[in-house]
Amino acid sequence: MRHIKAMTVSVVFFSILGLSASAPASPSPRADNKSTKAEISARIPEDWLVVEDTTFIPVIDDVSRKMLDAQRAFLKNDNKTAAEDIRQSAAALSRESSGASVEGQKRIQATARELEKLAAELDSNKISSVKQLDVVFIQAHDADIKQRWVEANEIAWYPYVEQPDQHFKNAHDSFLSRDFKKTAEEIRKGAAFVKLEDMRATGDAQQSLNASTVELAKLADEASRGEVKDVKSLDKAFARADYALALSHRAKASEGWASKDATKAGYELRAAANYLEQGASRAGGDAESGVSAGVKDTRELAGKLIKGVSVASDDVGKVMETIGQEIGMLGKNVMYSKP
Repeated sequence: MRHIKAMTVSVVFFSILGLSASAPASPSPRADNKSTKAEISARIPEDWLVVEDTTFIPVIDDVSRKMLDAQRAFLKNDNKTAAEDIRQSAAALSRESSGASVEGQKRIQATARELEKLAAELDSNKISSVKQLDVVFIQAHDADIKQRWVEANEIAWYPYVEQPDQHFKNAHDSFLSRDFKKTAEEIRKGAAFVKLEDMRATGDAQQSLNASTVELAKLADEASRGEVKDVKSLDKAFARADYALALSHRAKASEGWASKDATKAGYELRAAANYLEQGASRAGGDAESGVSAGVKDTRELAGKLIKGVSVASDDVGKVMETIGQEIGMLGKNVMYSKP
């Protein structure tokens, strides 16, 4: 069964290689904007909410923050405080419905009702296990990120853009130290941020990210049992995640430029360049040596777009095409490379 699941992931990966990555963008003219903009600073999650033992939820907003508070209160047998925290989480989630689609509003309202119901059951001492909280918390997290992350601008997502790579590095180091429990935990944390990007993505990029989250979850389970043979197995999976992330950010950059949002295009291009470089480094060989020029040019252009410097449409189109081709080449390398 495990072998069949692994093959399923591989089939999905093979079916989406390079399709979006190599397609040139349709350059859109933009008005000059010479104002200097402040750079967005990197951040890390405040904490992690762990549900059902293996699902890691980054604490980055009021919904996740109050769910973590509720979990901690419940584990201290303080049902009253846990119920109040859950109600505050429901209220924070409900506030997101104002900017949601009709479908999104229904999803948010239904989930908020489940949270309110859970709080009432805590008041009545009907909850006997933290697992009963976990089921509703996963539902609430999904509703939260489907709204916040899908509609998020760069101010919301970009501060966390380095998180997958940081956790993949931590997993690599933990494996070399033979701390397999820590290895699995770091893989799951990295996968949590891959899932967030999955929520923003569409088309081939979304399929690739979804396949990566499946592979990372399987890899974390194997790592926790000490079944991962060598660190190369980790790095290859991380390189595939980097490829998927680069593919998604490059697609979003093209969308931003087409809609005349130069700032969005800039941050998305910078993220795409970072993941391309990281994935190529993990893949090594020809993949690593073939991306340096494209990464450099992409970063330079991204910096100009972010700062509001006027850039010719043709120049943007050329960089979009080049980095798309290089991401496609990385994809072929990490999918078809021999063990």
